[in-house]
Amino acid sequence: MKRWGIVAAVLMGSVTANVSNGQGVQGIDCTILGELTRRHTFRRLEEYLGESGSPLSPRVEDFYRLQICDETAVSVSLGFSAAMSQFGMPVRWHVADSATACSITDVDQCFPFADPAGAPLSLDESRFVARTWREVRDAVTAHMPWGTSSNVSYFSADSMLSAYGVDGPVGAGSITIEPALLQAW
Repeated sequence: MKRWGIVAAVLMGSVTANVSNGQGVQGIDCTILGELTRRHTFRRLEEYLGESGSPLSPRVEDFYRLQICDETAVSVSLGFSAAMSQFGMPVRWHVADSATACSITDVDQCFPFADPAGAPLSLDESRFVARTWREVRDAVTAHMPWGTSSNVSYFSADSMLSAYGVDGPVGAGSITIEPALLQAW
């Protein structure tokens, strides 16, 4: 176990050093992750309502670059909430308030539920919300090499699109730090 701790420290040091030098990494930015999550959820909602799903397509310059997000739970829950609201199915993450994002820093502990201020969801809609969130959570978890409680994800738009695709995270595999570092620098 000590060996993995040393490897992780060395990798984090190299990521930090290269991020500060601006070499091939977008930086600590969660905007792309949130937007890809919103688009994936939006596409699932279109399919659920019998419309043709919009293809997911990030900006070309960000497609293969390694992205690092240190606020993964907030980013994906905001993207998910935004898409659900667009279709008139607003969700909340806390019983005590009307938060549109999960404030817990472990994505495995985040669960959406129908906004009590909105129209109640049918059983089928509730199942759809739970299933779609599980897809999001599983895809993102595959990009969190230090576990979900770290709240840190490493991904490229390409790897997230694969994870959000037909085969899901199992078909896409998970991104690993070593190949991502080698490809980016």
